[in-house]
Amino acid sequence: MAATHSPARPAIPLARGSKHRRRRRAFPITVIAANVALALTTSSGCVRDEGVVEINWKFVDRELTDIYPGERMNSCAFTGQLDESGAQEFGLHVELSICDPRCEGDCASGECVIQTQRFPCKMARATTSVPMIEEREYTFATHILAAPSGADIEDPATCTCTLLEECALTPGPRDRILRPGLVTDLQVYQFVLPTLALPVDLDPIPLDLSSCCEFDPECP
Repeated sequence: MAATHSPARPAIPLARGSKHRRRRRAFPITVIAANVALALTTSSGCVRDEGVVEINWKFVDRELTDIYPGERMNSCAFTGQLDESGAQEFGLHVELSICDPRCEGDCASGECVIQTQRFPCKMARATTSVPMIEEREYTFATHILAAPSGADIEDPATCTCTLLEECALTPGPRDRILRPGLVTDLQVYQFVLPTLALPVDLDPIPLDLSSCCEFDPECP
């Protein structure tokens, strides 16, 4: 009797999720977390020998109506007297000072200020770094500076005047702990211009500072 052969069975593809599929190598969660942390640190630009400070701010009028960010695109377009030399166009800029409270001197006089940073009038948010190797508490204070239009506010040699309370209300000093490699958020600072009321149709905005803007004694 002749041998019979059964027809060959068609190959059946493995079902998705079959136990015969090649398994991917599983990485421990700790390894994944470490890689994510490294990526975040690298992308933020933080390094282990400095702490980063972030600050946001806004200018408002005496009714707390937003000037910038808000009604205007920046805080660069004002006009008025800064002193007795006559009206001129100027911008309002933010200055951040960082003081070491463990210093035996005085933060208000500048004896213990370790760093000062000026921010241009086109900004409403900024970061600055503080060299450090261990966590420490610092005191942060802000001031509003007026400078003629076109002045390089980031140049320490640029002559500016500091607005007094009659023309600019600023929050009091804030104490924060800085940690190497991390970002410390100082939250939002609200700067009130009590002599100004919006809406103002004129551009630049009229603002007389002749009686409330104190120039640096070293200014020419």
